[in-house]
Amino acid sequence: MRTVILTPFRSAPGRDVLWEWVQGWISAHYDFPVYVGDCDGRFSVSQARNNAARAAGDWDVAIFHDCDTIAHPEAVAQAVDMAANSMQMVVTADSHMYCDRASSERILNSGIPMFPRPDTFDKHGIYERPCSGVFAVNRDVFDKVGGYVESLSGWGYEDLVFLQMCGIFAGGNAWVPGHINLHLWHPPSPRTDDTLINETVWRVLTEFRVSRDTKGARTYLASLGHTVP
Repeated sequence: MRTVILTPFRSAPGRDVLWEWVQGWISAHYDFPVYVGDCDGRFSVSQARNNAARAAGDWDVAIFHDCDTIAHPEAVAQAVDMAANSMQMVVTADSHMYCDRASSERILNSGIPMFPRPDTFDKHGIYERPCSGVFAVNRDVFDKVGGYVESLSGWGYEDLVFLQMCGIFAGGNAWVPGHINLHLWHPPSPRTDDTLINETVWRVLTEFRVSRDTKGARTYLASLGHTVP
């Protein structure tokens, strides 16, 4: 079984130092090859994820690993095993923490992710059942949903869209229990018109999933230029 790590990334202030640290974390804990995806023009996380998947060639399980997030290696191993044996998108934790700036700096300086605190104590602090950060899918799932929707631009909601697509066209979603992913601090991306468009796509797909309208979801995605095989 060929397992790869896929990361969407474009150099930007505040993110370069995080990616440098996360690359070190990856190389210290995993033996999987890493493929980084970017895109032409303005940044699209969706297109960057797809480009990384294309660059990796033939793979059986992909770990989509953001440049600013780390997961417990045992949880990653469990997610890979779960993804290899199911048609689900498997996130490496059942909770997610946005670390505050001081925690992130301690982690980067010490090399050890100890004693972090959340950025806030509301929805941008700790939350359950994350949709992104570090997660695994097998190749059949990725191909079955047609990959990411490349018409989505900017940051935000692209992973929720993918999560709902996995629920509509594949076997749904799963979370490795008893683990937390750590999102290292950086200045948050601003909400833009692209964010609002992406959110609308997610909400529409959520309705299709709830109503189990696979045909309607396929037609809707085709209107966005996305083909579901």
